[in-house]
Amino acid sequence: MVVYLIADTHLNDPYLLDKSPREFSDISEMNEVIVRNWHDTVSDSDQVLFGGDLAHSEITKQRFYDWVYELKNLQCLLRGNHDPYERSELADANLPIVESEKFSYSGFDFYCCHKYSGVPDDFDGWIIHGHHHHKRPFLDADNNRINISIDVLGYEPVSIDEVVDYIEQGDMLQERPTTQTDYSA
Repeated sequence: MVVYLIADTHLNDPYLLDKSPREFSDISEMNEVIVRNWHDTVSDSDQVLFGGDLAHSEITKQRFYDWVYELKNLQCLLRGNHDPYERSELADANLPIVESEKFSYSGFDFYCCHKYSGVPDDFDGWIIHGHHHHKRPFLDADNNRINISIDVLGYEPVSIDEVVDYIEQGDMLQERPTTQTDYSA
């Protein structure tokens, strides 16, 4: 089992392409590429921690959950500022929608939340966040921050093992350096 991280897909967001450098011809192409990359990366035994802003905030509750069910192995959803629902109301109630998540892995402590400004002052580990899209680096070793926005990941989830490898290298990385995905639909 592999744990993957990703944030800020903004599925069905009609305004996103106008205000971001995403180079898709339209929202349908963006949605298709994101879902395809997700499914090509995540296997049936893997888990995905989602860092917020799954879809556009004006979509219906039903469409929001349709996306939740379509994306393979979504295990935890951190609520972003564009996610319209406070808690899981899925029929099976298996997916937690939370404000933050803490965990340890390979000797590192991680605090995950949509905006890194939400991290407690006394936390002394690595902050995993979304929200800033391409405006913050993927890995900021000086400030112990990992930006899991899809915009710096190459439009596909990143494994926690890959993140730990980059942490151990200790470099500042504007974008995830290794991705082999073809982004054309």
